[in-house]
Amino acid sequence: MFIKSNLIQLSPVDETSINDNWIKTLNDHEYMKFSKNKLQFWSHGSQLNYLNQFDQFKSWCLKITNLEDESFVGTTTIYFDYLIGTVNLGFLIFKEFKGRNFASETLKLICNYISENFPNFRIEIGTHTSNLAMIKVIEKEGFRINECNSEDHVIKYYKITESLNELTIPRIPPILAWAKKICLVANDAGGAEKLKWLLKSIQSQPATLLEGPAVKIFEKSGLDYYKLETKEQLSFFDLVLAGSGWMSNFENSIINFCTQRKIPNIVVLDHWVNYKVRFQTLEISSPKLLAVDNSMALSLANQTFKNSTIWRLPDFQIMQYKEWIDGSLNRKKILVILEPDSKIKNANQIRQEVIFDLIKKTLILNTARNFDGLVIRLHPSQSHQDKEIINLKQHFKGLVFSVNSELIDDLNICSLVVGLNSYALYIAAMCGKETKSYFKSNTEHWTSSISEIGNL
Repeated sequence: MFIKSNLIQLSPVDETSINDNWIKTLNDHEYMKFSKNKLQFWSHGSQLNYLNQFDQFKSWCLKITNLEDESFVGTTTIYFDYLIGTVNLGFLIFKEFKGRNFASETLKLICNYISENFPNFRIEIGTHTSNLAMIKVIEKEGFRINECNSEDHVIKYYKITESLNELTIPRIPPILAWAKKICLVANDAGGAEKLKWLLKSIQSQPATLLEGPAVKIFEKSGLDYYKLETKEQLSFFDLVLAGSGWMSNFENSIINFCTQRKIPNIVVLDHWVNYKVRFQTLEISSPKLLAVDNSMALSLANQTFKNSTIWRLPDFQIMQYKEWIDGSLNRKKILVILEPDSKIKNANQIRQEVIFDLIKKTLILNTARNFDGLVIRLHPSQSHQDKEIINLKQHFKGLVFSVNSELIDDLNICSLVVGLNSYALYIAAMCGKETKSYFKSNTEHWTSSISEIGNL
């Protein structure tokens, strides 16, 4: 962690930072009278042991540097609990530099940093009831009293950072850079795609624990990763990034395992549908840490998971696809995005008769607009041996099926994209392709909110 204002800089403390001024301050019992360690004797060795407890992922000890003269004026400690979404702060301004507003400036700088990077987190800080100077600093920064223990004379304060909004600039949260060992977990195709593109952008070499369609997606990705055999191996990791889906319970079982073993985990949401349904089998009410990559998903997630931290990531897939789309090609094919029958019964349920009607309408559109035919793209969970695909081929003779593994390759050979509920429709529309949805006319369907997607 490295942050600074116009007045101070915060950076990790190392052994070379230990100096006589720091040790002298710690051993001044009168100056340290409000500290729980006020009677402890400190030396270079004991201070080094103290610094070694900070892992630079969940806990930090930062050096406060006065930028005016590069003097080392104090330290601040930061302890994250990602499982419940809290961060606890502590301060020590060396005796020589007291009364010069370094504590106030440090607290302000840290709070701003946490607010920008850890939405909906609870910042906690405590001090002795007689430490009036520190109480003034804390209350000036907008903290509220949480509790006051008359027995140990400690008063505890808190403040909660705001959730991100649609105007928030997408960014990769620092927790991903801090984690030394990361594992990606996925079954469903949507979540696997999100994790794949995130991995391509952070240049990490993580482990994976995959099932279902996610296996093929990662095998064809060309990314550098290694496979875990069992979920028990996750206990050795700092952070787990999980997809989310409703086609299986695999991701939820891993999230439950991580919660039990106290392993921080971030759930990366794809699409905008069935947010609550996805997590019905969780032992907790909802994931504490979530990530999305567009404003509509952020808005829906904020409404659905009010007590969770929700980050907005850059949409790396669309950013890359826009660079790869060849606008000079004048293709007259229609790309049809297929999906398997859905298990959830509602007005937008995908059934065989809906698929047949989609193809019929697309064939009519093909003739009316003088296109050169259809290219059918299967969902990653489908295969040509599936009963519904065999029925489709028998009913519509001569259909051409895509052999491309990446969506971008199909987008580059077609000028119009049609489909039902697939997130691929959103990608196509955001990449400038003419796009139509079978369910667009249903005002409750997500495509009705995307002006770039038309009605089939």
